[in-house]
Amino acid sequence: MRIRLLATLTMLPILAAGCGPVDASRTSSSGSPTASSDAAAPVPSGTAQDPGKEASLLSYHRTGGFAGFDDQLAVSTDGSYRLTRRQSGVRTGQLTAADLAEVRRASAAAKIATLPTTAPTTGMADGFSYVLTYQGATVKAVDGQVPATLEPLLSVLNEVITRYSA
Repeated sequence: MRIRLLATLTMLPILAAGCGPVDASRTSSSGSPTASSDAAAPVPSGTAQDPGKEASLLSYHRTGGFAGFDDQLAVSTDGSYRLTRRQSGVRTGQLTAADLAEVRRASAAAKIATLPTTAPTTGMADGFSYVLTYQGATVKAVDGQVPATLEPLLSVLNEVITRYSA
């Protein structure tokens, strides 16, 4: 019993440290990044960089996992994007032509309009939850119960998030 309590108390500060967003431009007196309270709002229709210029291609929101991810990606039809990550803040830019083509291909193949719009009530422990909107249709899913046609698109979008976060 004492060992469990000690282990829990030892891990608590480590787990709490990962709960807030980090702004690398703000540092403490020790030189380490500090948490930022700036929360990015979801991106409305229009380009990720300049709303109203270009129509939205898709929006993607991934939350969960052991590390408590909270990633949002909005891609416009012209390939501009806005990526918001709890760990690294907001990034905007332009997808390469190849990445935009892959997102378009995977989005069309997922047949989102034919999928159930609500997520199952339970998923996997430490799994992810997903909300994806494409061509006006929104689908929600959780790890362990992702529709087969949606899995390749989630993989492509997760790769885009990783690639454009660096």
